[in-house]
Amino acid sequence: FSPVFALFRRQTRINVVITPLYTLASAKRLGRRRMEPVAVSVNDAANLLSLGRTSIYALIKEGRLDAIKLGRRTLIKMDSIRRLVDHAE
Repeated sequence: FSPVFALFRRQTRINVVITPLYTLASAKRLGRRRMEPVAVSVNDAANLLSLGRTSIYALIKEGRLDAIKLGRRTLIKMDSIRRLVDHAE
């Protein structure tokens, strides 16, 4: 697919956002499945579990959530989120 580039000027930097030509609605029409993410950000994990960011970091420290560090970014594996929910007391 060919991406559509949208430029947003922010102070002196230019951020480039790549948006696919097809949306989720058109993907469903074409019979494509939406891929589930392998890992999510700390904010997304907090929203999924209805917890705060501090609680997510505490669960990582306890070893109840598996985290991946990519540069400065911390990602939480979806498998560990499912495992946490499945084994909730």
